[in-house]
Amino acid sequence: MVIFKMEEEKRVVVEEGEYIGELTDIKDIDGRYGPCVRFLFTIVGDEYDGAVVSYLCTKTLSPGNKLDTALRGLGVEPLEIGDEIDSESLIGRKARIYVEHGTDKSGRVVNNVTRIKPFKGGQKVQVSTSDPVKQEPAPEPDKNLGTKEVKTNKPDETGISFIDEIEF
Repeated sequence: MVIFKMEEEKRVVVEEGEYIGELTDIKDIDGRYGPCVRFLFTIVGDEYDGAVVSYLCTKTLSPGNKLDTALRGLGVEPLEIGDEIDSESLIGRKARIYVEHGTDKSGRVVNNVTRIKPFKGGQKVQVSTSDPVKQEPAPEPDKNLGTKEVKTNKPDETGISFIDEIEF
């Protein structure tokens, strides 16, 4: 005999907005219109730390489509026709993700990632047809930048000041 026990749902509905998400899994699924992939992101930091949200797109990679946009948001350099990338090389990468609410077939609110943008602290992935995927750290900011001095005129009768000159 099997006994089933109703348990509280552990799913978290996050507020709509922008978050830092770490790509934790990519699932290959059969969609209504053909093969798809579901990118699973775990929110990092914030009050929703650890919540999982997803991004669904076609498995077919072509210039400018949702999959191409997602890969670029994860730091993949633009791909050329014939280039390939192993999805495992993307796991652990961070991106800025935008969450919006949707509803599933039963009417429950679901967390949909609608955009994936590069995370400034991330790394770039370089892809070529002959070499395996290489990851290079993002360049360090230049700490030897000069200071700037801004000279302004006195405010006019509207209270607005105008810049005369900027020196570096």
